[in-house]
Amino acid sequence: MTKSNNYLFLTLLLIVLSFTSCSNDDNTSNYRNSYTTADLQIIHNNDSKDWILEGYYDQYNSKTLNKDNTCYTDEQFSFTANDGQITVISGEENCFANATQTELTNVSYTFYEETGSVFITIAKNAELGEVTKSVFFSLQLVELEENLMIFASGEENNYGKALVFKR
Repeated sequence: MTKSNNYLFLTLLLIVLSFTSCSNDDNTSNYRNSYTTADLQIIHNNDSKDWILEGYYDQYNSKTLNKDNTCYTDEQFSFTANDGQITVISGEENCFANATQTELTNVSYTFYEETGSVFITIAKNAELGEVTKSVFFSLQLVELEENLMIFASGEENNYGKALVFKR
């Protein structure tokens, strides 16, 4: 190779490397793990705000829905400004009770002002004869926008269990 070809080759190589090392804006997310009292207004609108649970995922990144997705997304959720209460109106689908049995869903959210963390806690209970069946879990708020709210376990770009609420 001649000297001018070497310079041309090095210049092209540097250009290619600079493009491949740049970040891609398509991969950005709204991941956050710290919120303020003002951010909570998005959740409850200083009074009460209804949200639709779009999906209950076992693995959010691979879009693997939980086997009970239908019975969770069948419910209506109203987030209130008072003490982190969430009013739940049950739908037609039960997770582990049949149509003649009552299934109760208790949901609340907790804001830890010192750390800015927000957690949702869900407990589902049903009495099946002499047996009471319960499911309980808690997830951290990781994304919050005017019309989207995601509570999930795991880290950014690697969410496991997740609840995705939309407006």
